[in-house]
Amino acid sequence: MKFFHENAHCPCQRGMPRFTLIELLVVLVIIMILASLLLPALGRARSSALRTSCTNNQKQISMAFVLFIDEHNGELPAGFTNNPGWYSWTSRLAPYLGGKPRTWGASPGVDSFVCPAAPLRAADPTEPLYASNPRLLGDAVWGGRPKSVPLNQVLRPAEVFYIVDCTQKADGTIQWAQILMQPGGKNWWDYPADKGSADVLIPPGLDIDGVEDDQIRYRHLKRAMMLFADGHTEAIGYSDLRLRNMCYNY
Repeated sequence: MKFFHENAHCPCQRGMPRFTLIELLVVLVIIMILASLLLPALGRARSSALRTSCTNNQKQISMAFVLFIDEHNGELPAGFTNNPGWYSWTSRLAPYLGGKPRTWGASPGVDSFVCPAAPLRAADPTEPLYASNPRLLGDAVWGGRPKSVPLNQVLRPAEVFYIVDCTQKADGTIQWAQILMQPGGKNWWDYPADKGSADVLIPPGLDIDGVEDDQIRYRHLKRAMMLFADGHTEAIGYSDLRLRNMCYNY
């Protein structure tokens, strides 16, 4: 009597390659090397996409500035004003971007005011994350100056900025984050504005979200997006920003 062993002559098992442990480890090492090469590239691609989105936000804000200036006798909005009511520059521009002019730091509900690269998210996801130039869009409430500036007084519009990426907190203190301040909370409008101080470096600050809410934030591969008075945007580094970029009258 002959006994047949199941699959004894199965062609599917004939000549089937078998991987050794060393060969499997080599394959895993190759996969890990490829992943280590691809992940930074993917991270840079994501950062580039966020930077493009931030640029588009600032371009829309630039158009809102144009419309506001056209309807207000060529003048820019103040960073803060309490006449009439307590309004920030974001509230003044909000109607041109589909939002509402809400008072005293309340979010105007405009997505364009939100930097997409910000790591923190407040309870209101539309809280503004850009700060204004305090020399150009000044604080007209507590002695800041000027209340409003005619655009034709900006002598170097390609060098003087409107707004910049700003640090934010997650506790809703956006009323303090919409005008750029010196580290430690000092006002910029009291700093000398003569031409001799044009090359003074504007310090980068701590560059940490959740600490100081009115400092520049370098969210885009260690650069901050900035909108200038001539309408162009630019990514600036830690040592790029000078007082000449803030002062408009020389």
